[in-house]
Amino acid sequence: MKAINLNQNAFAAAGSSKKFILLGDPSIEQEPMLSQVVMPKINKTTARKVPGLWGTLGMMNDTPVDWQGNLKFSEYGNDSSGGVTLEEIELIYSANPQLDNKHLKVTERFISFEDVEFGFPSEFTLDEIPKFRLTLMLDADEGALVYYQYGHTNDRDGENGSIGYIQPEKTTNHNVDNRDRLTYLFEALPSMQIVENTGKGDGHYLLSNVSRNPVKFLIKVLTYKRGTYANSKEAVLNQTGSIAHIFEKESKLVIFKNGSFVQCQGSDVQTDLKTLLLIHGTFSTTAGSYGALIDSGWLQNMIDTGSYGQVIGFDHPTVFEDAVGNINTLISFFAGMQFLYPVDVMGSSQGGLLAQHLANLPAGQKPFVVDKVALVASANGVAYVNTAYGLSKMLSVLKVVFKNSKPALALICSLAQHSIAFFIGQPGIDLMKPGSQRLTDIMDNHPDDPGTKYLPIIDDFTKEVVKDDNLFAKLAAMGFDLLIRPIMGKYNDWVVQTPNQFIVPAAYSAIQPYNPGDFLKYTYPAIHGKCLDKKEVQTEIGFFLA
Repeated sequence: MKAINLNQNAFAAAGSSKKFILLGDPSIEQEPMLSQVVMPKINKTTARKVPGLWGTLGMMNDTPVDWQGNLKFSEYGNDSSGGVTLEEIELIYSANPQLDNKHLKVTERFISFEDVEFGFPSEFTLDEIPKFRLTLMLDADEGALVYYQYGHTNDRDGENGSIGYIQPEKTTNHNVDNRDRLTYLFEALPSMQIVENTGKGDGHYLLSNVSRNPVKFLIKVLTYKRGTYANSKEAVLNQTGSIAHIFEKESKLVIFKNGSFVQCQGSDVQTDLKTLLLIHGTFSTTAGSYGALIDSGWLQNMIDTGSYGQVIGFDHPTVFEDAVGNINTLISFFAGMQFLYPVDVMGSSQGGLLAQHLANLPAGQKPFVVDKVALVASANGVAYVNTAYGLSKMLSVLKVVFKNSKPALALICSLAQHSIAFFIGQPGIDLMKPGSQRLTDIMDNHPDDPGTKYLPIIDDFTKEVVKDDNLFAKLAAMGFDLLIRPIMGKYNDWVVQTPNQFIVPAAYSAIQPYNPGDFLKYTYPAIHGKCLDKKEVQTEIGFFLA
């Protein structure tokens, strides 16, 4: 570890401009190494990686660095980690079998701002929060993961900490084999808790006199040899493919038997039985999105009481495919088949959009009539996707939402290593983007069958959620809920705005009279999609579908 006093000597390479700090071992500051090797690399006059130099740190807008105090960072890095960092490293290993933990390892580095004063304003808007630029120097075959590590000062390894992903800026054509560096932009974290400045209205904040808890402001950098790929999509697909034993990216049908879902073929589904179809959400599976209904016995009870003769699910890709492609695949499983009874559908999160697209299709294009549709926290427009750095926050929240699903965490970890622009451009993410053609085609349409009914089940983040879950409490203590409000609005479940979840065609709503402005009357306190854990929600859906 190196600790530097932020005086003029800390900016030897930057000269009087004081625009960046070199990150690396002591050799990079010595002449002639500094002027003849290091600076040409920084100025992009050479692509050769410089031994000992792993990055530079400065302000996002390239203004002089006027911080005070002591900055600490890794000189060399280490390959022995613990706590939440080890958890991330294990996800990287699971997606990269070439890493054998002997000859090829993940290297951990850090930057600590704990003893740095960087002029955080006492009153501010989001645009006025200090923002930094970290540039990592990498080989073409190196992957990198960068994140905030939240924790207490005395919790060195983050045993009880949590993380917030920071995604890199876009590379040309999202290439990953023709770049020698990646740039990361991130916001400062104040030492005091953030509160709303009610005197100035929405979007204005103050620093309170209460210390932020957890207080640590630490940036972690993990690098590793990941092989050479042409672009971000190829890299992510290779990684998700290499963890196929825990993450199945191919579409498949599953059927509920003896208390769990098992893979089946379309021909295994009986068309003469009353059927419930489940469609899962982003980064999930049928068992993942509807685990609460399995564990509580709700699904089995729906069969035992005769409400349904069978329950089937549709596992499908949620990032690299949209509603049209996925539903076409679902229908193809039932080629030449026609169901005797109308089918009920439950769609969770992004699955709610797939359910609506399925209902909208003309009768001649699908093998059954869609009758009742329960929409659980339907992703009818996710504002993160419209905001420059919203996707990093969304991935960080989803990491908490899917904390018990290693397959989802592995995919989220892989996606966090690539640019926001790459992520937003994928069909499954564009599907949830407010104003996108994919979303508009669904939301501006209505079910083909006049008898179809929608029941929106909506959730909202409240203090009750914080009380019930320690991880959400940590994020809330850092002011996360306040910081996403300008993106998500006052009412949200940390992934989808609560009012958006309630939007359905009025004539097809099971709630009558239907008024989209009445959403608060029907809201359950829960983080995204977790309202299914509640007994009262299961009861409401059961009454609707019965």
